[in-house]
Amino acid sequence: MLLSSHLIGEMALTADQVVVIGRGRLVAELSMAELAARAPRFVRVRTPEPERLARVVEDGALAAGVTPQADGSLSITGADTDMIAERARAAGIALHELTPGTPRWRTCSWN
Repeated sequence: MLLSSHLIGEMALTADQVVVIGRGRLVAELSMAELAARAPRFVRVRTPEPERLARVVEDGALAAGVTPQADGSLSITGADTDMIAERARAAGIALHELTPGTPRWRTCSWN
């Protein structure tokens, strides 16, 4: 069966294998598992000390990226929930939310 969609999140629910075409050229042919592994993931974090948590997460061996969100939460890439929680605990920072986000399909790496 052939199905065409730009909604990769929905494709993840219906397909095992995908072919990615960009500007009329074959970009990738891979399994949904391989595609999911390439998609950057993020963790949504709410804390009463977002600036301090951002510094703690960005410091050290974690190559994490922190993006403040309009609602006051942080979007953190490059670190999982366990790493973030451990860093926050060690720094004495309370966490009110620590939620893994869905893959960011639009920023997949095709290399």
